[in-house]
Amino acid sequence: MRISTIGSLCVVLAASIGHARAQSFNIDVDVPGQPGAGLPSSGLAAAGLPGVWNAVSFNSTALALIDVHGATTSATFTNTGGGVFSFDNPNTSGDDGLLLDDVIDPGLAAHCTIAHLVAGTYTVLTYAWAPDNAVFLTGVSVNGSPVSSVGGIFSGSYVVGITHARNDLVVPAGGSITITFSIVNAFSSFNGVQILRQGDITTSCESGPAFGASCPCGTNGGPGRGCPNSADATGAVLTASGVASFVADTFSLAGASMPATGTCLYFQGTHLTSAATFGDGLSCVAGTMTRLAVRTNTGGASAYPVGAEPRISLRGGATPGALLGYQVLYRDAPSFCTSATFNLTNGLRVTWVP
Repeated sequence: MRISTIGSLCVVLAASIGHARAQSFNIDVDVPGQPGAGLPSSGLAAAGLPGVWNAVSFNSTALALIDVHGATTSATFTNTGGGVFSFDNPNTSGDDGLLLDDVIDPGLAAHCTIAHLVAGTYTVLTYAWAPDNAVFLTGVSVNGSPVSSVGGIFSGSYVVGITHARNDLVVPAGGSITITFSIVNAFSSFNGVQILRQGDITTSCESGPAFGASCPCGTNGGPGRGCPNSADATGAVLTASGVASFVADTFSLAGASMPATGTCLYFQGTHLTSAATFGDGLSCVAGTMTRLAVRTNTGGASAYPVGAEPRISLRGGATPGALLGYQVLYRDAPSFCTSATFNLTNGLRVTWVP
């Protein structure tokens, strides 16, 4: 039997410290000892960004949060009431089950507040899916927006209106985001929430088991890098600079620690997946692919764009609010690891602002 609790309140206080580029958090309701107990891996992006997940429950009080990069922040999560519920849904497994199969049952008119935010455009992904019955629908409103109904049958992918609600809004410095829950049909559910500050840059497709796959030759690269190559045992690295803005694009990519004079391909994908073996490295950029540029490295390094070349927003067709992945594929000696003649840098996940 599912128990509905009325009048629960959870509060998230997010201060503006931590990673300089980040104020993004992944938060999962966790009910220890029940189906769905445990945190998703850092490779789960769900509908947002991959990264570290925080565990919260009905009795969380001033819980310190870490951001998606694993950095300690002064953000806290407090839940002042409500009940918890879990159900082993047959359509969910792995990380999906860990996120969706346990819930806080907020009841009527409960809300969460995310306060003391830095200025910016935010995407709020509120998971409000009932694992026990597809007809149970939850209402989600963010900062007084019209109520979005969430619920239905999980098909293996995250869909707005079925697994979660999406709200995009501009927050001034020191402003807040309030998420209000209501019952649309029978019961309400709160599985977790992702708070994404648009413009955040997250490193993905790092080598190592914690990020979904190990390098094909058994030796992983350094933190935030791809797999080892013939020029650098710590692996090649892709970094970004500037602002990923649709109307004022200064965003650029730079690859380093690749073979000294080899060629490489900078490319973009519409989403990231769990890391998978590809050549001598790991691939995680997927979806609709766009070739941004072919480069010949100098001293193992190159960049895009350079000079008057088209900006990435134009070349890649970026749109406001888009979450896009970037990676570099480069040539390497066929005798280094496998018979393959190529390897990859780490990946980057970027949220474009208007």
